[in-house]
Amino acid sequence: MQMRRARSILREIVFPLHCALCSSSLLSQGLVVYGLCPACLRLFARDPSPRCRSCGRPLLAEDGLCMRCRQYEEVPLLGLCRALFCYAGPASLLMRAWKFGKHRVLARFIAHSFARELALLPKELLWRDLIIVPAPSSPGRLKRCAWDQMALVARELSSLTGLPLSSCLVRGHSQSQKTLDRQGREANLRGKIHCKRQPPRRALLIDDVVTTGATLRSCERALFDGGSLEVYCLVFCYD
Repeated sequence: MQMRRARSILREIVFPLHCALCSSSLLSQGLVVYGLCPACLRLFARDPSPRCRSCGRPLLAEDGLCMRCRQYEEVPLLGLCRALFCYAGPASLLMRAWKFGKHRVLARFIAHSFARELALLPKELLWRDLIIVPAPSSPGRLKRCAWDQMALVARELSSLTGLPLSSCLVRGHSQSQKTLDRQGREANLRGKIHCKRQPPRRALLIDDVVTTGATLRSCERALFDGGSLEVYCLVFCYD
């Protein structure tokens, strides 16, 4: 019985039979590769709104920077940042299924969404010598999940786009970010993310969720300190 259950769990991770959001069957719809049914896929239409160049959130009436990022003393030097979906409704359900429900196949859909965004950007501006860099997982998350979620997305994105990847960033032990405010998150990560090897000159940093942007800024500082000249960023959700 235990062996049968273990095989069932493994099958759902590698070859899911049901949509991660609505649990409808995927076998008859040919979409097991993404782990989502056609109806749920349609919930993730691209938002063409202009984005804040710092955090990637949609702009309202602002120009260049959103009101939240204008409050920072130090504006990040990201060359371009895009956050694709609001962390609410379907996107929050997808994130929970992926991060806590172990629906690893959703990494393909996240990577596909990133590749779709990249395809709309001028290739002469962005794609030349660009190397994918996943934001590093915390040691606590790696211990809980037993797999590196953004590293898996990075491999899928590299396969889709042909861009090379470098897992050059590493993150040390720190307090959980969830209960901290913006200043607390910045202080908590200060000096905790660094390069374990030479980073690429032109980096495409990818992450799952941006809240205050503390993780992105810490990754950015580490990349620039290590020798990167340009850093671009794609995030699946903004909160």
